[in-house]
Amino acid sequence: RNVENVVACAYNELSKIAYYRNDFVTAVKYIDQGLAAYDKKDWRQYIYYNLQSNKILYLDKLDRTNEAEDLCKRLWQEREKINHISVLLNLYDLKGQIYRKKRKYDEAIQLITEGLQIARYNREKRRIVELLITLGSIYMAIKDYDQAADCLDMALQVTQLLDDQYLHTTITVKLGELQMQQGKLDQAKQTL
Repeated sequence: RNVENVVACAYNELSKIAYYRNDFVTAVKYIDQGLAAYDKKDWRQYIYYNLQSNKILYLDKLDRTNEAEDLCKRLWQEREKINHISVLLNLYDLKGQIYRKKRKYDEAIQLITEGLQIARYNREKRRIVELLITLGSIYMAIKDYDQAADCLDMALQVTQLLDDQYLHTTITVKLGELQMQQGKLDQAKQTL
């Protein structure tokens, strides 16, 4: 029996393990198994949307950006049904990343800024950091290095409140990338 969608949740957790091992093909397989096991009668729809948003991330990591974008568009049309704020903010982040890849920079900046406002209002510190990292990446792509540095510095400050080593490492790597793009190789070497 799939009481309270425990099977779907277990597959979602397995997908995260595969993701952190950079095994994105296996991560997608686990998500598909989780979606197949998901009981739509469950009142906790955030499980379904969490599975779907993770699938967008994994497809994007596999450079299956068009599939990720199509799924993101479908979920975006249903965003009013997403009652779990963290899942909704993840969707904002994913959509912004896809816009960045498609070089739709103005749309990406507008979307991520909107997501940041929602995250701040709801005090979702982890999502604030993730959105700031994405916004910094967008500014890096358009070579607005001052704005990129501001975003990453703010993300670093918020991360210190969270004591999250994974996010801290992600920001440090992004700061190093930014410094390399700026030609500050010695500074990048120290950062990394």
